[in-house]
Amino acid sequence: DIGNLSYKVRNGGVIITNCLSSTAGELSIPPTIEDKPVTMIGENAFRSCSKLTSISIPGTVTRIEDKAFYECTGLTSLNVPDNVTSIGKYAFYACVKISDVQLGKGLKSIGDWAFNTCVNISSVTIPDNVTSIGDRAFFGCIKLDNITLGKGLTTIGDSAFRDCARLKGTLIIPDNVIRIGDYAFYRCVSLTGLNISEGLTSIGNQV
Repeated sequence: DIGNLSYKVRNGGVIITNCLSSTAGELSIPPTIEDKPVTMIGENAFRSCSKLTSISIPGTVTRIEDKAFYECTGLTSLNVPDNVTSIGKYAFYACVKISDVQLGKGLKSIGDWAFNTCVNISSVTIPDNVTSIGDRAFFGCIKLDNITLGKGLTTIGDSAFRDCARLKGTLIIPDNVIRIGDYAFYRCVSLTGLNISEGLTSIGNQV
């Protein structure tokens, strides 16, 4: 252990496996432990660490696993470094105080339910390397009023932006998008239109 963090070494890198649930305030994850780079935030590592208000993720991290920050209800902002390629399922589920989200340029996939019920997020830019937004990824982000979709996007999952009632204007769907899932923009009552991509081959029910 190092401080309030537990970890394990695998394939020359360090995985953060757990943080004491009593950890409060600001926490900075070190970039190296035992002279090895911290490359992964493991599954459930910070789950329900509700007293954390700020988390600094080092640039060495390449993956944020499933439920890594599940119900971290005290976090107010999120900065995902450029080396992170994937955000797992439920990774930031119900992080209800996060209002500012910065997603790194290297990100390729956003898992199912990743930001579900993050009710204070107001604006998100999906980087150009992201190819897929998972099912229900931003479902219930009721204050989200601005979303920019990156040009590398190919798939928008089922209910991905469902109940994002403040999304406004005409949303531009990038040309590489081939699939929009069921209910992807269901009850996005402030949207005035979708500018559909030329390559779209599949569009779901009740979009």
